[in-house]
Amino acid sequence: MSKSGKSRTQDPLCFCEYDDVTGNRSHIMACCCDCEAVDNFCDKCLTCQSIPDETVERVFETIEDRCRLPWLSGAKRIPLDVAFPIILIPCGLLVATNGYLSTMFVFVSFPVLLLAFYRNWSRQRRKTRTRVFYVWGLVSVIQLYYVYITIVVGFREILLWETMLLTTLFFGMLFAFYYAKNDPGVIASSTSPDDGGLRLSLEGKTLADLDEDEKSEVLERRRHRKSQAIPEYEVTWVDSRAIKEGRLEIWCNFCLVDKPPRSGHCPLCNVCIRLRDHHCVWIDACIGRSNHYAFLAALVLCIVTGLYGAHLTMTTICTPEMYLDWFLWPADCRFVYGDFPTALSFVSACYAYIAVTGLSMILLQQVLLISQNLTLQELAHARRRGLTRFLFYARNNVNNRGFWRNWLDFFGGTRREKYLQTSAVV
Repeated sequence: MSKSGKSRTQDPLCFCEYDDVTGNRSHIMACCCDCEAVDNFCDKCLTCQSIPDETVERVFETIEDRCRLPWLSGAKRIPLDVAFPIILIPCGLLVATNGYLSTMFVFVSFPVLLLAFYRNWSRQRRKTRTRVFYVWGLVSVIQLYYVYITIVVGFREILLWETMLLTTLFFGMLFAFYYAKNDPGVIASSTSPDDGGLRLSLEGKTLADLDEDEKSEVLERRRHRKSQAIPEYEVTWVDSRAIKEGRLEIWCNFCLVDKPPRSGHCPLCNVCIRLRDHHCVWIDACIGRSNHYAFLAALVLCIVTGLYGAHLTMTTICTPEMYLDWFLWPADCRFVYGDFPTALSFVSACYAYIAVTGLSMILLQQVLLISQNLTLQELAHARRRGLTRFLFYARNNVNNRGFWRNWLDFFGGTRREKYLQTSAVV
């Protein structure tokens, strides 16, 4: 099915053709032809042989190269970590409409398939970051809202103001997540609190990119900062920075910048973040000083939107009962698989309830941490040093100013970025 390659100026690509990784012209209908890497992968799976990382990498490269969308100037490649959730979620929900057993099978398979994809994706040497979790979440919320608007509203049981309220919550949630993906508070190279008179702007360069003068200046700064590092036995407080070689690490060897108190380096974003909490794979961004409150607002809106939408769906497709003269509760759901629209609405509501349960656990974790004026990175280092009790409570947290004051500092953006009053290092 493949053709010998010609230049695009001599023979333009049609909307279903593309140039593959070997430089030859191919057609999207030939996506299943000459799959040597995939055949080798399947043979090893069937014979229970170990699969080398090189084979997994070639399989992903082959599948991604042939995952194409017809376009005017030639078929466009769709990244595999984007195509995977877009295909799997709608198809899975359709399969789940066949009955209770199918629903249970699909909902159990979703996390298994997602983790299996991520595990094999991470085995690729050139792939260190994936958008599969982010696209999974985005496709899920769009799919659930689409089912509600196109099917559930069509049953004519929901009032106009209820749909308008849910739509407002939905777009408010999307805006909050969009805002949470903005700059989390990246540390620039020229903002070190005490660099011994050195003022070098690296602008994202690595040590290999610097000339001799710049490299010597960076190495001098690193020696100067390491000389200020505090010995491990003196670090009695909870700190966000690691302890290496018996000293508190206050210099980042990856970003070539100082690591101020309560900061952390993200290996996925490859930057250092002020007041770093964690890297959230569901929005594919770090959570830090500048976007933490937006992340918390997005979590709350997502939970409220999911619960409200699922409740409206269930009280529409199931026989409801009235409680306290104002609250409807779905009482009889025996016939939800009687027809396809009802079954799809029921399955979508169940999917929303499952997602809300997971998000509620994340929200609970955030509430416990913010109530102590503690970040997730600080908690992780405290656990390694044996400074935690009851999983989420950290001892020797010098920034814990009490429940109400911690929340006021969080929403007011006045959380302290130091551990001791007398030193710029801590």
